[in-house]
Amino acid sequence: SSPAFRPAGSTAVMGNLCSRRKTEDPEKLNLLLKEEFSWNGLRQDRIDMYYNAKEKLFDEYHEKYKLDPEDPGWLNKVAEPEPKEVVKTLLMRRAVALVHALMPLEEEKPTLLKLKQKSIVSDGKWNAFQEAEGECHSELAAIKAEAQLLNIPQQAVISTAVQFYKSHGLDWPEGGDIPCPKGMPRGTKVTWTGSDNDVPSGSIGVVLSGVQNEADKVKVQFPKGAWSFSVRELITVSDDVCDPPEPFKNGMKVKWVGSDEDIPAGEVGEVVGGFPDGRIRVKFAKGAWAFSGPELLNEDGSVIVKDPRDEIPTIHPDATSAPVFQMEVTLNRQKGQRMGLALNHEPPLDAPGRDSQPSALMISQVINGGYAAEYNEGQKDPDRRLKPGDRVLAVVDASVPKEARKPVGGDSKAMLEVITRDGNAVTPLVFIVVRPLGPPLRFKMGQRVLANCGAEMGWKAGIVVRVWEENQQKERVPYVIQLERPPQIVMAPKDHDQYVKIAPLRFAIGDDVMCRREGGWHKGTIVKTNDKGPDGEENAYRIKVEATGKDCWAPADSNAFIRAILRFNKGDKVLANVDHKFVPGIIEETYGPNFCYGIKLEGEEKRVTAPFDDDVFVKAAE
Repeated sequence: SSPAFRPAGSTAVMGNLCSRRKTEDPEKLNLLLKEEFSWNGLRQDRIDMYYNAKEKLFDEYHEKYKLDPEDPGWLNKVAEPEPKEVVKTLLMRRAVALVHALMPLEEEKPTLLKLKQKSIVSDGKWNAFQEAEGECHSELAAIKAEAQLLNIPQQAVISTAVQFYKSHGLDWPEGGDIPCPKGMPRGTKVTWTGSDNDVPSGSIGVVLSGVQNEADKVKVQFPKGAWSFSVRELITVSDDVCDPPEPFKNGMKVKWVGSDEDIPAGEVGEVVGGFPDGRIRVKFAKGAWAFSGPELLNEDGSVIVKDPRDEIPTIHPDATSAPVFQMEVTLNRQKGQRMGLALNHEPPLDAPGRDSQPSALMISQVINGGYAAEYNEGQKDPDRRLKPGDRVLAVVDASVPKEARKPVGGDSKAMLEVITRDGNAVTPLVFIVVRPLGPPLRFKMGQRVLANCGAEMGWKAGIVVRVWEENQQKERVPYVIQLERPPQIVMAPKDHDQYVKIAPLRFAIGDDVMCRREGGWHKGTIVKTNDKGPDGEENAYRIKVEATGKDCWAPADSNAFIRAILRFNKGDKVLANVDHKFVPGIIEETYGPNFCYGIKLEGEEKRVTAPFDDDVFVKAAE
């Protein structure tokens, strides 16, 4: 498809390569701003749906009709009326949504203007109104331009949209000359629950209109003709459904390898279509969903296609170290109270060469009735609880003054002596604990990578935020990645370049940056990239610190070590975007762990955060 079909700023967020049948919703940005001027807003979903349908139509017919994406009139070369009818219907839905947003603004404007002239309305509210009005007029111009390309009179599309909105509200279309039943509007793509020679199982049609004197029926255009159906016989499908990929066929009986509340284990479904990304649409008793080929079995339970990921080794050849979670645990037991942990020496006491290498204590069991079980019960965060498999690397006697505290580590016998000294009298104790999270990986949490988000989105930059997490199919995946744009979460199913790879460095030699050093963030300049540090290890950047003139190293291109210099400082007055409205606030924190700014809203106790330093989220106060 061609980006020329979609104006700048209009983006459709598609499913990612790693998504499964039911992908979890993307994480919400934590900017929740109060409104200063309330309006209905434009329907971005309808704008995206229109351009997606147009792009899909081009992809489907560009070879057949030798379509040129630079030719604005390419749509007129497509002879099939059915797909063009869908595009026209979606443009009208977009126009109806514009009327829904613009009509109240036009009604309110005279009153608001009078109040503005009398200084009763604040400049902020008036500016917000003008921004809303400007958005609507930009959308109006875009709709008129698209109408011209579709050979629809420009004024007719808006006047018709007004008529439809007054008659049907925002939920139009409900038919043409003959209204369609509610819930099955004109232009809806559907499949028939039955099948015959004219409409084979899995055939996709488009609702054309209602049926005269038949309130529960619609007329549907299928490839071989148009017929009337009861809405109870039809299932709506998304705009991008197509024929299933080989070796799957419409009507084929299959089973899902998993199960949930919608699809019980062993239930047989029927293939009713496919998607451009290679997934297969299967209808079950409670509905139809999309699956990858390896997720489906034949009716007898045999494999249809092998999962190509099975051929990829779990551990990448370049993976150097197993990821671990490290924490400090303060155990404030009563004097004489047993810790209640079964601890094993690692390596074992009788292991050859043990005395020449560091040793640790591995928790093999948390014993009921001991203090550790009591500690675990008081932890709301399950990750903070002690678990079998945790390794105690060091123990600190916290009963002595801070200046006298020394960690005892690297010697499991010495650590056990501190824990049990004087009949378990030492309290509180601090354990330095590490928890293995899974097999070795190439990338660490906080590292910047590129994630393969499928044919529509391509490779997107993001940050590894978690490792070895379970997906919805209860499979452990190596990486959970927070994309920078669009701000959503994806999962990489394997540690392989097919799914995830290192991102290009963000900064070049000579760039001014902020680097993390003892005591906080310091300004510096990049003097070398991909440089070896004093210890001989590879680092992403070598940075000269402005305040000291000394060099430091960032081991990875991660926000944990290096960042772009922010535009605003603590105490600066800004406008923060919450729910698409800008409200005043003051910067309270910069360079947060997962955000750029912490902003206290003016006149409120609430604080919001801006994940990125751009005008979409925060801008200078006017």
